[in-house]
Amino acid sequence: MNYDGLHDIVEKLLAGEEIEIDTDTFQNDMVTFHCTDDVLTLLVHLGYLAYRADTKCVYIPNKEVRDEFVRSMKVTGLWKETIDTVLKSKQLLADTLAGKSDVVADCIRQVHEQNSSVLNYNNEQSLRFIVLIAYYYAREQYNIIQELPAGEGFADIVFIPKPFIDANAYQSMVVELKWDNTTNAAIAQIKKKISGCTCRL
Repeated sequence: MNYDGLHDIVEKLLAGEEIEIDTDTFQNDMVTFHCTDDVLTLLVHLGYLAYRADTKCVYIPNKEVRDEFVRSMKVTGLWKETIDTVLKSKQLLADTLAGKSDVVADCIRQVHEQNSSVLNYNNEQSLRFIVLIAYYYAREQYNIIQELPAGEGFADIVFIPKPFIDANAYQSMVVELKWDNTTNAAIAQIKKKISGCTCRL
């Protein structure tokens, strides 16, 4: 069910985002739901979501639970576009690492068109979500960090191979989000930021 925008929220959770909720409206039962916050609070109680008391945000705590969300979405048959994106994410990562820029650009474009409304199509938060959901499979090999301090300013999204992953097979990746600008401008900005960065990627 897309209860009170729940569909969009679950997609964001799958992409690794944290969603702020109000737990005070929850009636402490499994039948009374007045809003999305009630549904998400129940999922916290059931162990399907984790809750940060300091930020009042929920998130999917691990791979096993994330996979359970995907399985549930497959069974309902109501999340076709999201499931298609998740299933294609393994090939997208392989194409990215192989340097197939045209194939990668076309795949990202398709995900963007399927998962963005006209009103927020070029919004940076929307673009960030598109990248994160498109590279869903990459969470198995990478730690994904948003707004990583990098020299001058922040890198929008950075994929850093997990410690047990072969760094030769899975190189680090930096994503710089740009709207109405050229690819060369984005690459130049990445190089400028990393040139002053003291961390190793």
